[in-house]
Amino acid sequence: MSKGARIKAQREESKREGFAGQTASQNSAEKANQYNAFTNPKNINWVLLSGAMAILVLSLLFMPQELGAGITSVYSIMLWTGLFGATLARYIGKNGWLGFFTGSVFGMLIHIFAPLIQAMM
Repeated sequence: MSKGARIKAQREESKREGFAGQTASQNSAEKANQYNAFTNPKNINWVLLSGAMAILVLSLLFMPQELGAGITSVYSIMLWTGLFGATLARYIGKNGWLGFFTGSVFGMLIHIFAPLIQAMM
């Protein structure tokens, strides 16, 4: 049964049951929404977490490094800016893969031009 047919059946059932059926279906809908936080694309928490990590990795890129590239390697920067782009794109209703690609390219360009940006500061 498709999701639309299931929702229609639930609505018809709640109309037949009256007020008691409506409160029961509302309670079950609230419980379903509680466990849906990981798959909900409109959850702002993932955008904030991935954005914080992207800012952290980008800020470490401009700080002096004594132990080599470490977390500021091009792959790490591309990963975190890509994840931020993906979560942001899904949050605004666009394709997450396109957001990941755009964020990764942005991170790679920042990594390439970091010495130039650092020299200008």
